[in-house]
Amino acid sequence: MQPETMIPERLLLKRPIKGPTGASIVGYEWRSRIETVFHKGKQEYVETRVSDWESSGESTGTGREIVHLFYVSHPDGQLTIEGVNSAKKILGLSESRLKTIAKQKQLAQQFKKQQDNREAALIERAAKPSSAEASRDFRQRNFSHQRSWEDNEKLFNDSVMLEKNGKYFRTTHNKQLMLEHGWTVAQSLAVLTSPDNES
Repeated sequence: MQPETMIPERLLLKRPIKGPTGASIVGYEWRSRIETVFHKGKQEYVETRVSDWESSGESTGTGREIVHLFYVSHPDGQLTIEGVNSAKKILGLSESRLKTIAKQKQLAQQFKKQQDNREAALIERAAKPSSAEASRDFRQRNFSHQRSWEDNEKLFNDSVMLEKNGKYFRTTHNKQLMLEHGWTVAQSLAVLTSPDNES
């Protein structure tokens, strides 16, 4: 198993950064939260992202609590979580280089989070008041004359019904995103397969 498979996908670097020692940074995470603070320049309260020490990790190299986590893959295949100080020693990279990597990944993660939030909001608006309506909506959105009847049914059967606050949405590809936004799998409705059962 490659070390990268043990890291949540959203934390992976698209291109691992390899240091002169042969070790590589394969992922990065900033443990953070949104906090409301007073902005002196604007003279108003604004939301800003700050480090969340309550959910900090631990640097393998130093044992210290850290909120900037570098996932380091070693030449022997070992994967460790390091802070900036131990990461620069393990990889042989400068601290400024590591901070640049961290800043770039923070921006990428924030952009991805914004995209996910927009998609989740669209799904919230498209959700239906009943599972039957959600199933019909799924068929209408995904039916294709280019597929056989069997393939259209397989697509439907491979989908999952999600529920939140009495609203329903059937999907095949964004289940994890919706679970992160408070949706749950409607277990009793997971095997709705026949159009006759949707009326």
